[in-house]
Amino acid sequence: MQARVTAILVAHNGADRLPRTLDALRGQTRQPDSLVVVDVASSDDSAAQLTAMQPNGFLSASSRLPFGTAVSHALGVVSPPQSEDEWLWLLAHDSAPAPDALAALLAAVEVNPSVAAAGPKQMEWENPSFIAGFGESVTRFGASVQLVERELDQAQHDRMSDVLGVGAGGLLVRHTVWNELGGFDPALPTADNALDFSIRVRLAGHRVIAVPDARVSTSGDGYSGPGASAKGGERRRRQSVRRAAQLHRRLVYAPAFAVLFHWLSLVPLAVVRTFFQVLRKQPGAVAGEFAAAFRTAFSGRVGEARKRIRTTKKVGWKAITPLRVPGAEVRRRNALLRELALSRARGARGAHEELQFFSGGGAAIVVVAAVASAVLFFPLFRAQAIVGGSFLPLSGSPGGLWANVGYGWRDLGLGFVGASDPLTYLLSIFGSITFWSPSIGLVVLYLLALPLAALAAWFCAAKLTTRAGLRVFAAILWTIAPPFLASLDAGALGAILAHLLLPWLILAALSAARSWSASAIASLLFAATVAAAPSLWPALLVIWLGAVLFSRRAVARYIGIPIPALVLALPLAAEQFLRGTPFAFFADPGTPAAHGSVSLLDLLIGLPESGVGGWSDIGSAVGIDAPTVELVAAILVLPLALIALAALFLPRPGRAAAGVAIAVVGFATAFGCTLVTVASTGPDAVSVWPAPGQSLAWLGIVGAAVAGLSTFTRLASIPAVLATLAIAVLAVPLATSMLLGTSTVRASSGDALPAFVTAEAAGNPRVGTLVLTPLASGALAAAVVHGTGATLDSQSTLDATRTGLSDTESQLADLVGNLASRSGTDASVELARLGVEFIVLSPATGAGTADASAVVARAASSFDANASLTPIGQTFAGELWQITGTPGFSALPAPEPTNTGTSTGLLILIVQAIVFGLVLLLALPAGRLEAHGPRAVTAVDDVPEPVFIDEEELARLEREQAEREQLEREQAEGELAEDPEGSGDLVASSSSASASSSSSSSSPTTPEVNRGE
Repeated sequence: MQARVTAILVAHNGADRLPRTLDALRGQTRQPDSLVVVDVASSDDSAAQLTAMQPNGFLSASSRLPFGTAVSHALGVVSPPQSEDEWLWLLAHDSAPAPDALAALLAAVEVNPSVAAAGPKQMEWENPSFIAGFGESVTRFGASVQLVERELDQAQHDRMSDVLGVGAGGLLVRHTVWNELGGFDPALPTADNALDFSIRVRLAGHRVIAVPDARVSTSGDGYSGPGASAKGGERRRRQSVRRAAQLHRRLVYAPAFAVLFHWLSLVPLAVVRTFFQVLRKQPGAVAGEFAAAFRTAFSGRVGEARKRIRTTKKVGWKAITPLRVPGAEVRRRNALLRELALSRARGARGAHEELQFFSGGGAAIVVVAAVASAVLFFPLFRAQAIVGGSFLPLSGSPGGLWANVGYGWRDLGLGFVGASDPLTYLLSIFGSITFWSPSIGLVVLYLLALPLAALAAWFCAAKLTTRAGLRVFAAILWTIAPPFLASLDAGALGAILAHLLLPWLILAALSAARSWSASAIASLLFAATVAAAPSLWPALLVIWLGAVLFSRRAVARYIGIPIPALVLALPLAAEQFLRGTPFAFFADPGTPAAHGSVSLLDLLIGLPESGVGGWSDIGSAVGIDAPTVELVAAILVLPLALIALAALFLPRPGRAAAGVAIAVVGFATAFGCTLVTVASTGPDAVSVWPAPGQSLAWLGIVGAAVAGLSTFTRLASIPAVLATLAIAVLAVPLATSMLLGTSTVRASSGDALPAFVTAEAAGNPRVGTLVLTPLASGALAAAVVHGTGATLDSQSTLDATRTGLSDTESQLADLVGNLASRSGTDASVELARLGVEFIVLSPATGAGTADASAVVARAASSFDANASLTPIGQTFAGELWQITGTPGFSALPAPEPTNTGTSTGLLILIVQAIVFGLVLLLALPAGRLEAHGPRAVTAVDDVPEPVFIDEEELARLEREQAEREQLEREQAEGELAEDPEGSGDLVASSSSASASSSSSSSSPTTPEVNRGE
């Protein structure tokens, strides 16, 4: 009996592809016996084209239906099958069969009576000589795998027969079996729809075969099966749908006792896979993971699907085991994909990105900077800590450092509860590196500041130019930058860190356009930079906004860069805002240090303080007035400024314009800092240190100069050398300040209090010491410190930016006033109740006035006359007294709450740990090739080796490779048209080249199972 075939054609907005499909149907050598068409809510002229085909049946749906559901509706106008020889041929608007496709399918099933479903070889729409997909299977955990894809068809798979599954487009299925199994699972609209149906066909005791002689071209527009678009959004949606399909099948196929376990594991698995998605540089897939998990968990279709299998299954699951893809084969496929990815990445990047760090002068300039640092900072060698400016020793252990992060007790003065400065996290990291003595970490940082600056600038310049001389030029200028040297001289730790981090931040931001790893690194550097210098927040946000606006398709990689920094800074910013001092958020972290005023000319030169970087003092010593010195300094900066401005009018001015824009934003930041006074030290108001903004401006100027000089074919060295020498002359006083003893920074043993107090603190870490410092006004500044003394990691801008004294602090001021004068009131008992056991009276050396000396003498006399105070003697920190004879004395209890002692503090640490943990995972240079490119092999069940390449970068490389292969084919076809006699060799050569590149990424088929009748 001759087979009867009913072709069912479903179209959804496929007017551009439907004509080719309809022409292919008309051209079949074996015409289908009837044709039923379904128009699924098309908004184009698909319905008119289908009507012109004059089908036997026409259905129109008002809403979009899945492909399988549309087929089931079409069967409502088809007569029920009368025999086993009635077949359904499923086609979509983008399924154009070859003329002999139906004949080949029927020929295959006629000689194999046990076959209930046969699938053609699906070819690419634009390149019919390439296989889009042929045969499907699953891994041992149910992940779907394309057996053949993205290969040039050279008959290498023409022996394939029995497979676990086939694609939906062009599927020939026995009508009775379709009705028996209920068609496609409604829960699988696209992904795995035909694969799941094929598995159920197998379980029902039938066979599924792939027919290599039958070919159907498909565009992969995502209606009858998973789409093939490489666009980021569509690719992520496809991954989510595939994951949902896998989870649905896992619940449907699982034994009854395991269903609840699998259901409960859906969300935890999504959480775990989130980390793997981040590791694979696919953060965009994270939302899809959770969407797939919740969609599967609450779809309500698992029970119906399990019932369908239970009522139709006639053989056990072991019947399909030989057709699964074994784990070893999955790992081999992944190895091939990794090899292809790395080879394409290397080929695409090419030799033009060779850094040549050693041969191009990078190593040399870093070594020179290290030698210069060793000479200029020689007094700091063998120092245990450094003090001066914002520097103080750190806590004595990493545990003490990390106890000061987050939200909790701030052990300053009489103590308070609040958020830590973000800089505390950086200090904890530095101190943990030199865990045996945390303070040494800052000493090492200071000693390595110059070579680290040269290293950062050289690598950043390597992104802008390939010329070794210009890279060295940028490194030198960044290392001797006036704001950097001034910050080293003044001990401004935050400005030093910001200067060292800014080139790396720009470098990572430039690379973020094509790499998730670089984007994550940029977000970490952004957080570290604004933690060190909060004044850079507005400027960096402006630059970030510009990057977002001009990033086009890479916007997703830029939009989240500030998030870690926001998470880090939000607790402190919220506290400052709630207490009515929002601008105090921009205060410099660390010890508040007063600095001199700065003029507009100093700001333009790049100097954060008046005095022209020390040249004013030198000028006055030799009889040169200050205006002349300032004029000479301006002339020294002029060559570099002219080079940067001239770059705007040279060829390729885009990078120079970006550099100048950064310079303008940086200078505006520096100028704004001089107008903001938010902290104080004693009677002196402390404005925000403008050096970080000047460093940003300097970065823009140097970048613009490098961009401009890189356009020179000759004589670029002359202006570069001139500008370098001029800046070097300007930097001499600042660079030599440590050797000359004029620097604020000095070496320290790490002891802040006398040894007598330190010894007591060994047994009582909370022992309090009242430190009194004479001021030039004749007053005493009082501060209560605990343990071995104040540490840098315990400092807080919340304390430094207070606008008034608390009641307890006012009480302390009264007590100190009574104690330091012969008022007849003994305040020692009240001090002892506050936990104060020692009093240190600093000498009046630094004050330099008679009033200060007088107050020291008066206070010392009062202390000596107090019977409750026992004089210990003169120490390096000043005169020392101990409070004795106070039976009410008791040491303060341990500070409460700790950073984990409240729900607020614990929540802050948890959120910060999660955010930075995910960012660190994303920043790691390791990925997994699970779903890259249009139709990638998926292997979620086997753990592959790490791959040092970005997933989306790989997709881009594959698209470029495909375009090159297409161009080669078009050229070969053109040569074929010109020379028909020699065309065979030409086509074979081109095809062979294409096959070699694609076959390495394709996966070999599983062992064939050919069950003859």
